Order: sequence, then C-alpha cells, then structure tokens
Amino acid sequence: MEVSISSVSEIIDRAKDALASIASSKVPVRVEGFVTYNQTTANSPHLYFSLCQYPQRDVIQGKPLAKLDAVIFATQLRQIRAALTGVGMKLAPELRAVFLGYLDVYKAGGKLQFIVTAVDVERTRTMADESKDLVRRKLKAEGIFDRNRQLKSPLVPLRIALITSRGSAAESDFMTRLNSREYRFSVTPFYVNTSGQNVAFSIPDAIDSVNALSDRFDVVVLARGGGDFVDLANFSLEGPTRAVAMCKVPVWAAIGHSTDDVLVNEVASKVLGNPNDAASQLNEVVDNFLGRVAQLRLSMADVARKEMTIANSNVARLKAALFGLSNGSLARYGSEVSGLNRGLEMRVEVALSSFRSLIEARTARLYDISTARIVQSGQVVDARRSAFDGLDLSEIFELRRDQVQRMNAQLKLSASLVLERSSEEVRTASEVVKAYDPTNVLRRGYAIVRKGGSLVEAETEISSGDVIEVEFLSRSALATIDRVDQLVSEDDIVEGI
Repeated sequence: MEVSISSVSEIIDRAKDALASIASSKVPVRVEGFVTYNQTTANSPHLYFSLCQYPQRDVIQGKPLAKLDAVIFATQLRQIRAALTGVGMKLAPELRAVFLGYLDVYKAGGKLQFIVTAVDVERTRTMADESKDLVRRKLKAEGIFDRNRQLKSPLVPLRIALITSRGSAAESDFMTRLNSREYRFSVTPFYVNTSGQNVAFSIPDAIDSVNALSDRFDVVVLARGGGDFVDLANFSLEGPTRAVAMCKVPVWAAIGHSTDDVLVNEVASKVLGNPNDAASQLNEVVDNFLGRVAQLRLSMADVARKEMTIANSNVARLKAALFGLSNGSLARYGSEVSGLNRGLEMRVEVALSSFRSLIEARTARLYDISTARIVQSGQVVDARRSAFDGLDLSEIFELRRDQVQRMNAQLKLSASLVLERSSEEVRTASEVVKAYDPTNVLRRGYAIVRKGGSLVEAETEISSGDVIEVEFLSRSALATIDRVDQLVSEDDIVEGI
C-alpha cells in the first residue's frame, strides 16, 4: 500500500484536529506549574514563558520533569497582572500558579503551545499557603522549628555575619546605619542570591559556612529590603527555612517589611522589619549596655563613698573609745602598779630581814652546839685521860675541829644559795614593776587625764566646759572640753576585738 505524503501544514492541522477530538479547543483547561520566562523581544506586548513541573511538585529543585510553552497576549496580560496584584502577588519567574487557557499548535514554530486566558487567583494563593504549612508541620515534627528561636543573643553582639546580596541596597543600608555610631562592630559578609531560583540553595550554603565558624560570630543578620510576593516567597521554601532553624548562631531576619509573612521569620531568633532596623537594633543594644555600665559605675562609686564615710566614722569612734579607755586604764593600772611596787618592796624587805635573822639564829645555835661539844669532849678527855695515856689527843681534837669547820662551810653555802634565789625573785618583781610603770606607757604615745587632781577613767566623769590636765611623757597640758560624744562601751570594744 502506498503511503501518502503530507505537507508540514497538513500534519499540524491533523494535530490540531486530534486535540480538538480530545476536547474542544475552545473549552478552557487548568494547568499548574512554576513560571519560567523565555527569551522574548523587549518590545513585544505579549508574554512568552514556560510552565515547569519539578520532581517535588511544590518545590523548585533539580531539573524540570516536564515543560509546556505558553503565551499570554497583551489584553489578557494586563488583566492577569491586575488580578495578582490585588492579592499581593506578582507575575514573575518562580511563581507557582494555576492558569486557565486552551491548547494549540503553533504552526509557524511547529510546537505545542498553551494559550493563557486567565489565572486562578484563589487557587494560586492557596497553593502558596499550603506549601508554607507543609514545611511548617514538617519542621515541627522533626523538632527543629523552634531551635534557633531558643538561642539567646550575647549581651553585646559585636561580631556579625551578614548574609545578603553583593552590592544590594540591603547591604548598603545596613552598613550605613551600623557605622553611624563609633562602635567597633566586626562584619563578615556571606553573599547569596535573595531572589530567583538559586535562593533555595545559596542561603543554606551560606548558613553552612557560618556554622563551620560559629564560634567567631555573635549573631547572623539575614538582610533583604522587602519586595514582591513572589520574590519573598523564596524565604518560605523548605531549604532556607530549615537552614535558619538549624543555624548554630542566633539569626536576626531582616528580609521584608512588617506586612510580609514568610516562614524564615517564624523560625529566626529575632525578626526586624528591614536591614536599617537590624543595624539600629544592634546599635541600641550596645547603647543600653554602655548606659547600664555607666549607671553601675556611678552606683558603685556612690556605695563606695557611703561605705568609706561609715568606715571612717567607725574608725574615729573606735580610736576615741580606745584612747579614752587607755587613759582610764593607764591611770587605774598606774595606781595598782604603784601599790604593788610598794607592797612588793615591803615583802622583799621583810623576807630578807626574816631570812637574815634566821641565818644569824641558826649560826649562833650551831656555834653554841659546836662549842658545847668541844667542851664536852675536853671534859671527857680529862675524865678519861688515864684511859688514853699513850694516845695522841691532838689528833682527835683536830678531827673534831675539821668536822665543825665543814658544817660551818655547808651552812654558809646554803645561806648563799637562799640569798641568790631571793635576789632573782626581787629582780623579776622589779621587771614586772617596770612593765606596769605609767612612764613606759606614756612613752608609747598615751596620756593620763586628770580633773581637779583626780584621774579621769571614763567619759561620764567629764562634761562640756570642764578644765582637764593631760599628762604626756615629758610635759603636761591644760585643756577645756568643748564637746563630749557618746562612744561605744568598753564591753563592745572588747567583744569586737
């Protein structure tokens, strides 16, 4: 059978007919996908783009599994942009949306084409919210959603890791505001893409680099100056959100204005409206710290002055009390020492007199005994002379005399030892007397106070207007009392010591 030959136009017409046989080409179909712009002429009023599907349907990651070329003609393009703007969204690359239209084959290009007539705004917005909720529930189930939020920033964060786009307005605003004060911040930049497809990868890579050097940083500032919904939607993707949640350093998110709702803000340690706010917050933290230090310094100085005043007052009172007690004690001890000295002298004199009398009595008694024995021996010798005829009586007499002399020498030695011991006791007593001698006490800087010739032992014995005599070591002086202060008692001083 001979196969007929068809032209290109005929084949494309057959393809159109095939599409028409599946469903009427004029009945709209709904197609979901991520917007990717095609290269078009700048002056074209129409928008040529592609709708892409990725392995994970709700995340731009990896290469597309499928791609469908699409076009929005000028009239519909204005309507679709207005519809998206009404819900805070923008027709831009990376937007996940549901479009309405019909399929056609572009005869001149020979390719299938989706002719877009409208956008399903409600479903497009719902998909964005569902995607965020899916990531939120996933991170919470893993127990990492609150990890970075629970990190506490240092008291004075001076070492900053700045994650932002190179040369962006966010970087310029942050650095200008931060350097408006003369604080020594150390800022290390980590440049990333904050818009476009690479956001999902570049931010996690930057945070991985920060984690490797986490001991060098106090806080991480993730800075971006806000933007359209599609641009900020990247900060609700799982990659950046997970990276911020697991960052080892507290993250300060400054990626949009207060009305922007992104997942990164939910997991960050602190959320600021924009990069300027982040820099101002850092300066304010340092301001507050320096203010507290200055206030603490003043408080410490005030406390120190008060404590010194109290201490000086206590020292003065104690000195006065000790001086008063010393005067009274010296006077009292002086009287006691004088009495002790006189009593000791009398006791020593009586002891020496008694000892001398005892020695003299014992010496006389020994002499009498010796003499009696000698006489008795002579009488015995005479009575028994006849019995000792022929004996040498001189030898016996000399023997007796030697015995008496030895007894006399022993007696004198005993007397000498007793006298020496008594003399030592007298010398010891004399040293004690000297130790309590008021003159020696006065030599150490104390004084004796008298009033009307009588010793003053306590402050209660004097009053304002009294004339007192103050005796020093070599001189005395008269003084008039101007004031008598109430001092601590002697018991209190002794207890304090």
